[in-house]
Amino acid sequence: MAELTRLWNLDPLRVPHYGPPTHAMQMFRYVEEGSIRMLWATGSPAPAPTASAPVAGSAVPPTAGGGAGEEPHAYPEESR
Repeated sequence: MAELTRLWNLDPLRVPHYGPPTHAMQMFRYVEEGSIRMLWATGSPAPAPTASAPVAGSAVPPTAGGGAGEEPHAYPEESR
């Protein structure tokens, strides 16, 4: 906590740290109520599936397919 308050130039007594971490949903309620005046949330997008990713339960590997240049398929019973 000392490093955080030093980096943000805050008095350590202004940052509540006497209890367990606060759940995100409770933090959003505090924002709505005004007791949290700024909330900085960061994240990254979920990874996008790729054409070469295996299909769950597939008996055919994703590299299997017809001829050259043809798109690989996941299930042998698929009709084209």
